[in-house]
Amino acid sequence: MEFKKALDVHHFQSRMSNFFIIILGEGVLQLVKDGPLVLGLNGSTGIMVWILLIYYEFSFLYFNRDGSRRFIPAATNKGRKTLTWVLWHIPLFSSILTFASSVMFIIRHQPDAPYNSPGGQAGEAQQIPHDDLPRYLYRAVWTCASSLGIIMLSMTALALLDKSLDEPGTLKVNNRYIRLSGRVVYIAVIVCVPATPHMDARLFLGIAAFMLLAVTVWEWNVGLDRGGALIEPMGLSHMMSRELTS
Repeated sequence: MEFKKALDVHHFQSRMSNFFIIILGEGVLQLVKDGPLVLGLNGSTGIMVWILLIYYEFSFLYFNRDGSRRFIPAATNKGRKTLTWVLWHIPLFSSILTFASSVMFIIRHQPDAPYNSPGGQAGEAQQIPHDDLPRYLYRAVWTCASSLGIIMLSMTALALLDKSLDEPGTLKVNNRYIRLSGRVVYIAVIVCVPATPHMDARLFLGIAAFMLLAVTVWEWNVGLDRGGALIEPMGLSHMMSRELTS
């Protein structure tokens, strides 16, 4: 079997990135257009803030890759690496859709949620006996946890398929495996959180969002120029130091 690159590999890579944005946008659209957020502030607003935060962090981590400043994208390679890069997008996209469906189920079945969809979701909610609802919500939490773990695993694999060209000592942490270590911790922890009996869905999504925020801040900070301040690039730190000493 012979593997060849696409005729316009950069266009193909751009199309995959655009499709990723569309998949994320579908999840956000469910919350905004004819969804819970259109009703304004209510008892379910907090849980929707966590979900929006998770979607934003997904977009940052996907496009941040492994944090390298200079790299060769996996899509531009010839052979199995390019095919592997394409295949890893399948669990990534499918898990994002599964996560979006699970969180919508959780939102629509919160006790204080005033949401009634025009498509008959209210009638669907009444079909679930009240005594069985906690069991279904717990299953939805497990689905969210599994989806989050697969999403993070897929994005980590995609990031590692790129070839870093950064010179030693240019970033705060040049070892990209250390830069991505937070993702491994996230995967290991998030799939274990629902093991707590009677885990509340709101609490789970809050934990997932804050843990993902910690991973995002870590990767953003360790990918800055070496010599910079905690949250500043090296150039800004040197400029401020020069102004203070002059």
